[in-house]
Amino acid sequence: MQILLTNDDGIDAAGLRHLAAALKPLGRLTVVAPVDCRSCCSHSITTSRQVSVEQLDIDRYRVAGFPADCVRIALSHLGLQPDVVISGINHGANVGLDIWTSGTIAAAREASFHGVPAVAISQYLHQALETCWVTSARWSRSVLERILEQGGADQPASLWNVNLPVQSDASLPEPEIAFCQPDDSPMPITYHGDDSQLRYRSNFHERPRRKGSDIDHCFTGRISVSRLA
Repeated sequence: MQILLTNDDGIDAAGLRHLAAALKPLGRLTVVAPVDCRSCCSHSITTSRQVSVEQLDIDRYRVAGFPADCVRIALSHLGLQPDVVISGINHGANVGLDIWTSGTIAAAREASFHGVPAVAISQYLHQALETCWVTSARWSRSVLERILEQGGADQPASLWNVNLPVQSDASLPEPEIAFCQPDDSPMPITYHGDDSQLRYRSNFHERPRRKGSDIDHCFTGRISVSRLA
């Protein structure tokens, strides 16, 4: 199996590094990822300037662009023909309406546009706990194998969004997997500052949620899996 791996946290991110190690036994793995963090960039692409592409090693490239740029360059310029594109593991959950602002999901969506099955994977974080990325990667591989076993990546253009619950222990067993719909509850909008200098603030952990949605499952300790296309 040919796997293309990317993210929006940058090529040196812990989530990407540990996921690459976990997925390597599944087939040939190529990493094409941004130079640095491009979180919350949504489906931005670079069209008005040159994009630098540097090969760091065999099957490892860094791109001075957005996550969607990475997928475009991998499929067109590098000529890769992956069986599946994996975007992640993102440092932070991408649940609910985050599907529209996430660079992680945008990279997977770009692959889907070109007929390549894609999975976006994100890790829900909590400030009081240090995430064990080895555990995140182990759970990610298990979920990916579950999707593949069910034929979920056999259909061209299929797009999946996976969110892993908070964890901080390498010995933890795999949580229950919940196939569910994304929550469409909007985040509360609050800005602080004077009339000319404003800063957006929100409480991600207390965001509205519907019972049985991806937010509800992920925030209560399950792995949420949503098919977006």
